[in-house]
Amino acid sequence: MRIIRFSSVHRFINNHSSANLINLDRLPYMANASWSPYRTCLPGTNIPLIDDIVRWIPGTTSAGRDHVQRIYLLVGRPHCGKSSVSHTIAQMLRGERRLGSAIFLARDVDGRNSSRTIFSTIAYDLAAFHPKIAEGISRVIREDPSVPTAAIERQFKELIVGPTQDLTIIGPVLIIIDGLDECKDTEDRRHLLHVIAEELHHLPANFRILITTRPDPDIGATFGDLNHCRHWEMYFDDSRDIRDARTCIKETISELAAVRPIVFGKYAINMVEKQLMKRAMNFQFLAATACWYLMVASDGTAALFFEKLLSKPFPKTAKASMGHLYDAILQAIFVESHTIFEIASKVVFKVLISGQCPSILAAKSLVPLTTISGCHPIDTLYKLGWILDKVDTSGLHVLMLHPALEAFITDKQWSTDGQFCVDLNIEYAMPIAEMCLHVMNSLFSHNMCQFEDTSLLNSELPEKEEHIQQFVPESLQYASQHWAGHLLDVKHNTSQVLDWLHEFLFKHLLHWIELSSLMGQLDASLASLKLVYEWLKVCSISSGMYTDINEMLQRSLSLTSSQ
Repeated sequence: MRIIRFSSVHRFINNHSSANLINLDRLPYMANASWSPYRTCLPGTNIPLIDDIVRWIPGTTSAGRDHVQRIYLLVGRPHCGKSSVSHTIAQMLRGERRLGSAIFLARDVDGRNSSRTIFSTIAYDLAAFHPKIAEGISRVIREDPSVPTAAIERQFKELIVGPTQDLTIIGPVLIIIDGLDECKDTEDRRHLLHVIAEELHHLPANFRILITTRPDPDIGATFGDLNHCRHWEMYFDDSRDIRDARTCIKETISELAAVRPIVFGKYAINMVEKQLMKRAMNFQFLAATACWYLMVASDGTAALFFEKLLSKPFPKTAKASMGHLYDAILQAIFVESHTIFEIASKVVFKVLISGQCPSILAAKSLVPLTTISGCHPIDTLYKLGWILDKVDTSGLHVLMLHPALEAFITDKQWSTDGQFCVDLNIEYAMPIAEMCLHVMNSLFSHNMCQFEDTSLLNSELPEKEEHIQQFVPESLQYASQHWAGHLLDVKHNTSQVLDWLHEFLFKHLLHWIELSSLMGQLDASLASLKLVYEWLKVCSISSGMYTDINEMLQRSLSLTSSQ
């Protein structure tokens, strides 16, 4: 029984006679083979490939010149994400009304593993895409009812090429054939390949065909030397690991069991392996992310990761699985219970998203405490590839979040408990200023560089730079240089930061001046102190603490200006 997509036909039913619709109904149609919004790529994955396809579709090179690459051949091993890319591109082009047809073949599904209905299905979809194409196809079938089941050469020429010849559409039209290797009959597939390779140039110049396939000698031989074919060999999304999901997990668990069995904590090794395989849902990106984290995590944080992940219910979708994985990893990385630390992750994520973080040092200053492993959370995120070092248009380095992680932490519905969800509308100057003041209040001490003779001049101190690097944490170096600048950016609720500022000025001001002098930044530091004084006057807060801070700044400026 032929299955008709009435929803597709409905778009042009008012412009066609019932006879035309009956003619179109004679086209053999591959049922349940279209794209699905639930099978698109996970957020932030396969971005270079998707960008390349998007640039290829309009038919121009980076220099703006027309190119002749009408076919995009995407080749990759099983489960590397080819079909997810196809579903993603199909969804994008459908939204732009540029998707002519999308067919997803499946070797083990009857009706979706034969090349004989590919062109008739494409013709049916094109009829739904444009009424003039529908008129042309209907006319062909009316004049010769044998065409819908004729040899595929005739189907291509008479049902697709002919009806599109006089079409006037500005912009590209994309046809997707996903899983070309899934056609079971080898001879039929070779026949199909020959038709596509030899006859494609008869289609209008704005038509494109995206084909995905596993590595196959016939397909490679057919398209390998074609000038009008663009090739992309797809590996697994995470270039650090090209194994399939199950092998990736099995080998990682085996290695951990041999050298670090303590990471499994209370869980049986076989059970952990099975749980990870099931939760990865055969997505290599998920498996590689989990395995890579386990390889860089300490014993304590790896055990905590297992505890957090395995306590979650089994996900129903790949996106949910990805959310559970990110939650568990972030919970294992950010384990401190201090109030400041609880908001540190959101602050650093917000700064990274804003593109205002120039270095790992700056990012570390926003997360002042270490995890139970002794490894700074920012270092772990960087090792995972979740923090990227980019160069902006002015040539300056800037840190950014990996798009997949950014998508996760900015989506309230995706983040399962909202612990790491970042609201981009919230001002982040206040938390950053608080972080810097907290770092200084926590880490400053007298003679923290541990010089034996504190009576010496800076120029007389032996191995001064070495002492600074050894005894002054990176976070403190950043905070001491930038706290004032961040404080000046605070425009609202300024009273919230006064507690931290009061403690700093009354307990650690001299320690800060001492370090600034050692680092050769005394003049800049004293100038920033004056700016803080001016900022405080503008705030006009009426409280005893405000008065104390104001008087302290006045005395400090008076003393330093008299020197």
